[in-house]
Amino acid sequence: MALRQNDYSEAELRLQGALSLFMRLGATYEAMSIRNELVCLAMAQGDHSKAQEMALDLLSQKEIADYIDLNIRVLLSLADCQMANGCPDKGVENYSSALAMGKANSNAASSENYSTANEQNNRIC
Repeated sequence: MALRQNDYSEAELRLQGALSLFMRLGATYEAMSIRNELVCLAMAQGDHSKAQEMALDLLSQKEIADYIDLNIRVLLSLADCQMANGCPDKGVENYSSALAMGKANSNAASSENYSTANEQNNRIC
């Protein structure tokens, strides 16, 4: 809410509080999601270099590989940063990577759902 009202200092204060709480709880996904929100906040403030640094740091965390949706969101954030920082080739590359990752995950999910449906049908017969 504070971010939507352009109250960046309040938004950052709340996000940092949430990040601290999730880190203490060991909630990795939530903490990484909050860190991506901080990237978006830096972008909204016009600090594209800081946002890009934060996004790169987030992508370097090994745990992000466990969360496809978060990985895609961070790749998109990084691409936005790169575009804003005058690196369109890198931005397009990361947009493409995010799209490919989403497509691969979607195909895998569809195959898994199809396999599960077939297994259920086979049990019924």
